[in-house]
Amino acid sequence: MKAAGQLSCRRPRRKILLPESLPDTMLAQLEILGTALLAVAKQHRDGSLATLETEVLEVVRASLPRLLEEVLKCSTSDLQPVFAHWQQSCPNCGVRSEAQSWRSPTVTTICGKITFERPYFVCDHCGHNFSTVDRTLALAARGRLSEGLEEWIIGLGASMSFAEASYWLEELSGLKVSEETIRRHTERRGEEMEVAQQEASE
Repeated sequence: MKAAGQLSCRRPRRKILLPESLPDTMLAQLEILGTALLAVAKQHRDGSLATLETEVLEVVRASLPRLLEEVLKCSTSDLQPVFAHWQQSCPNCGVRSEAQSWRSPTVTTICGKITFERPYFVCDHCGHNFSTVDRTLALAARGRLSEGLEEWIIGLGASMSFAEASYWLEELSGLKVSEETIRRHTERRGEEMEVAQQEASE
């Protein structure tokens, strides 16, 4: 028998109708990027390739977090105004609940640090905390690193010392991740792999 909160009729499958033209907020970020690139061209007229590639990379890196935020807002169903205030089913007990609040996590990604506002739920039935947006984005509970960046740092951490991994990550991508963070994620992945291998052999 279904709980009371589950008796509401099944909602239709949600589809995002993306705009035909660029949203104003995304266009504004692209204009900022274009202006910065033009400034590089003017400032370094007849500059060497080494100079131009360094300056362009710095400008593009600075723009990536805001561009990723704009794409995330456009592509994530539960951030769209028409869907954002719907009740959501608790992943623990299935009872539907309304958003308790809107929270703005900061996550470090391979594009840099991003911040986005999303609805946060506390189940009225079992008290479980959850975010449908975090689930869609494959963010771990209270996760501060994206899945993509985590794979980067684990790969580096498994290949060299954690200090070297931190240095080369910043040198090649401009991303600052501490030696301790790299150690923690790399060792946890190693422990997970060891447990999986033991279970497979039993």
